[in-house]
Amino acid sequence: MAKFIAFMLSITLFINITVCNVKKNADEKVSYKMPGSLTTEKWIAPGNTVSNWYNEELGTGNIDFDIIQVSKLVNNEDIFAFLRFPLKSTWLADEIYSARLFLKMKEGIAPGLIRLGIANQTIWSSPFASLNEVKSSVSEQKLAIAEVKKEQNDWVSILVTDSVKSWLCGDSPNYGFALFGVAGEAHYIFNSGNNGEDLPYLEVSGATGKRLLTYGKFGFTDQPEEGNCMSYALRDKDMILSDDLGVDFDVMDCIYIKAGEDAVADYISKLVVNYVEKHKLKLQISQFRRIEKFDSNINAEKEYRIALRVGCKTYGDEVDLGTKGNYDYHYWAQINDGQWVQKFSLDIPEIIPCSSPGLSPGKYPWDSSPQWIEKSQNYYTSKVIYFAVTKDTDEFTMHKQ
Repeated sequence: MAKFIAFMLSITLFINITVCNVKKNADEKVSYKMPGSLTTEKWIAPGNTVSNWYNEELGTGNIDFDIIQVSKLVNNEDIFAFLRFPLKSTWLADEIYSARLFLKMKEGIAPGLIRLGIANQTIWSSPFASLNEVKSSVSEQKLAIAEVKKEQNDWVSILVTDSVKSWLCGDSPNYGFALFGVAGEAHYIFNSGNNGEDLPYLEVSGATGKRLLTYGKFGFTDQPEEGNCMSYALRDKDMILSDDLGVDFDVMDCIYIKAGEDAVADYISKLVVNYVEKHKLKLQISQFRRIEKFDSNINAEKEYRIALRVGCKTYGDEVDLGTKGNYDYHYWAQINDGQWVQKFSLDIPEIIPCSSPGLSPGKYPWDSSPQWIEKSQNYYTSKVIYFAVTKDTDEFTMHKQ
């Protein structure tokens, strides 16, 4: 009998955990995402891993895009490199167990030590940056000597767990690794992130922890390619563009000249409110309200949060935001575990790496493309405007049909 009672108790406990609906107190019901097992992923991005290297002695950079070189020269000058990977959203920072950077030797012997740090700005990716500007994008005082582990088939690896965690938790933006040589070590040549063979990659191990699912009504929806950022944020399949909103570019130019990018964001937000009000029946949105902050209170059983930002670019003295590429708006939407998601036109949606529960989406500028190219980096720099949305259906609508 005792064994039977114990067995029934274990079954009851399992059911309660699996349902993931437990009472925090008499009045509050909290949902949880169950913890996962420890797994390992290879984070590799063909065509979207950026690497550059520079020879301080010669005053040059980008000599050969197929390799990156690292060395501390006898005259105390450096041959140094930068390497950036797009991260993945599989785990939050505190769910990462370990992360290692893998590099393939192009020629020569494997290093034993390397000075490793992280970049603090994106200037190193600009072809117009001077060598001094490039080198100043990392503090040499923050470079740490790291042991290099020899792997099979000419691969080497370096432990980079702290760096990856610092990016994922928002302590610092992901501008990539800085690789410098160590005095007395040899000259090292690795395969570059710019070619298609033997790409550098991150090997990351982690396990999903128990996550609260109380940040909004919906989880992540892997909606196909229809729509754009705004339609996805409103859980609709039909693109919503500037023409749909009724953007008057002459008016917007005047607003920008007079009051700047944040005022343009306010202008767009008013047009958005009007658009949603006009189409609310087909959008099946019964309430759409502006809220003050990213963590302003909402009714998470009925509502979810979205965030709007704009980017305005001018060239010379002329302001012409109507020219393609001079202006754009973008949306993020928050899912129920506190992370944020986005969708670019003609692309699939993604959970945004480094968007964690409790981390403001306005902490860093947003990119305008999933591709790490200079034109798309840090494009949306206005203030962030937040809304709470009440979507009355779990399905994606098609409000233009």
